Amino acid sequence: MILQSKIAKFTPNLTASIYNLNRIPLPRLLRITTVPISLHLLLKGQFRFMSEKGFEVITVSADGSEVEGILMNGTKHIVIPFTRKITPIHDIICLWKLVKVIKDLKPDIVHTHTPKAGLLGMIASRFCKVPVKLHTVAGLPLMETSGITRSVLEVTEKITYACADQVYPNSQGLKDYLLRDLQVPEGKVKLIGKGSSNGIDTDYFQRSEELEKKSREVRDKHKIRQGDLVFSFVGRIVRDKGLIELATAFKTMREGFAGTDRRLVLLLVGHFEDDLDPLPANVMEFIMKDESVILAGFQEDVRPWIMASDIFVFPSYREGFPNVVMQASLLGVPCIVSDINGCNEIVKHGVNGLIIPPKNVVALVTAMKALASDEAKCGRFASAGRGFVADNFKREVIWEALRKEYVERLQRAKEYKRPSSYTRIVKPFLDRFTAFVILTVASPVVCAIILALAIANRGKVWFRQERPGKEGKLFTVIKFKTMTDECDANGNLLPDEKRLTAIGKFVRKTSIDELPQLFNVLLGHMSFVGPRPLLKEYLPLYNDEQGRRHLVKPGITGWAQVNGRNSLSWPQKFGYDCWYVDNVSFALDFKILILTVVKVLKAEGISHSSSLTMEKFRGNA
Repeated sequence: MILQSKIAKFTPNLTASIYNLNRIPLPRLLRITTVPISLHLLLKGQFRFMSEKGFEVITVSADGSEVEGILMNGTKHIVIPFTRKITPIHDIICLWKLVKVIKDLKPDIVHTHTPKAGLLGMIASRFCKVPVKLHTVAGLPLMETSGITRSVLEVTEKITYACADQVYPNSQGLKDYLLRDLQVPEGKVKLIGKGSSNGIDTDYFQRSEELEKKSREVRDKHKIRQGDLVFSFVGRIVRDKGLIELATAFKTMREGFAGTDRRLVLLLVGHFEDDLDPLPANVMEFIMKDESVILAGFQEDVRPWIMASDIFVFPSYREGFPNVVMQASLLGVPCIVSDINGCNEIVKHGVNGLIIPPKNVVALVTAMKALASDEAKCGRFASAGRGFVADNFKREVIWEALRKEYVERLQRAKEYKRPSSYTRIVKPFLDRFTAFVILTVASPVVCAIILALAIANRGKVWFRQERPGKEGKLFTVIKFKTMTDECDANGNLLPDEKRLTAIGKFVRKTSIDELPQLFNVLLGHMSFVGPRPLLKEYLPLYNDEQGRRHLVKPGITGWAQVNGRNSLSWPQKFGYDCWYVDNVSFALDFKILILTVVKVLKAEGISHSSSLTMEKFRGNA
């Protein structure tokens, strides 16, 4: 299933180009953020992992330079012009566009991140009746607001959570806040792993000779000498990241080093957001003009810049789960962080870093002085920091936990799906009525086959065997007997091809051996179309997904039969069966019946390798 283009500015009808009834669609996962940098940086690599695990991943965000990187990662992307500001009229237009996209794509899961994308994405998903609606909370702007603005933001968050099936705060502290302050029902809030939206690549954020060389180049470029003390910060250069306190604390620290040979440097890596959360003019003037401050701007690779520093400082006011603190810890740079959600779950005070109260310049200065004067403590913190992050927040662990969550949510959505009027009323009536008519019309053929088989099989015409039906309940399936009961000298049955009679071969090739199952249809044990009834010994071997084939009545023919029959592997066969369970309709049943007639006439897909019958299913080990 491939979109007409890798990037779409919103098209009114994508369905025809991406939906193909002749194969099983992968579960479609739609990930939505307000701006593309969130997708590009925070979720890099996760999309490919989900694709490899059987999901079709499509992303949505506003346009931006990072979109190219998303596409290079192999992910299909759709642009909708979201804004981060409160823009009601524009937001309504984006909501309408998002509804159109969701209706066209028909995703199985919509997973949103960031407040604006969460609000619009969850409303649109609820309106479009998306089976699984999920939202990740990674920091709340309302924490640093008051008055009418805070009230508006609280209402929008509550609307988002009401529309979502599940809400994933990315830290324990944020989870507690949602339960306590926003009063989100406890059953709707869940932490993935021990926190973080994406985990971290512990191999990528690891010191190496190449990175050491690059970090020395950074220091040389900015004339940082051996013995100089460098404090670093990575993040948006805005007020609520604690830049006012950091600038003030740094100036205070520098005064204490006046008259010494040791130079103090403040290294700031990140971009400005003047329109949303600007810094005061005096702070801007300091960081823009002071020779001790290095403004690196946005850096695609922050590793050499962090390693070029001695101490990492992150005095943010609010966070979800800050990746940069994990990055610094893995790169062996001791951290000073504020006592807020996420930060205090990565750094343990006095063990692998120092924690200070937010917005507290005095405490920040004290912490900076403590590490500046104690190299041994810095070394202990650096070692402990890397070990703690590597053990608890490796990205593959977070990804796998999220994948399992997706599978579980899809399973629940399928289980709670109410059967349609067709499956409850129309289909059972049509099954019985059609079976009666066919048996009546075909009675001469049935009698002739009975006589021929009685002669070939020495009076044995019928093959009877217990098979599991709907909900696994056993019934006796009836078929024509196409093989003799001949055994070898040891009393073991001969191979199938030696026991198959000439009349049996004809009956199998034409599928006439299935004709007696019309009696099972009349009795209500079976349907014309559904997953084929297999051996009862397979029941304990199915995994949860494969077991869903028993949510409907078994059929004489089915979606697997018209897509390969015995030429399919067991996983393929079960995949087709479960897809049928989720998509049963009159149109699909009619199509399967027509394709069955065509395949019987062509005798397609009957054999599997060199065997006449398919190899037994032996489980999923």
